Amino acid sequence: MNTILHMRTYGMKIRYTMKGNARISWQGERICIDQISFTMGDIRAVVHGLHETARETLVKELLLVEDDGKTTLPTFNLSQLFDNAAEMGEY
Repeated sequence: MNTILHMRTYGMKIRYTMKGNARISWQGERICIDQISFTMGDIRAVVHGLHETARETLVKELLLVEDDGKTTLPTFNLSQLFDNAAEMGEY
């Protein structure tokens, strides 16, 4: 155990006392990490795409509805949902 703690302390000393190579830089709205660059708009587009893909998958796999973009999904009020922690049963 003493050896593990010694190695950890030595590693932390190296980490916090020596400078590392710069890997991230900004050029205006563009973020550069190593050889890859992108904008916040690119990240936003990826997140929106993931959201839409997850939504389509859940509609098809969970609700078993073919979503053609015209189908109105059922609505529910989240504020009316509650969980009774005293009940251990599953329904």
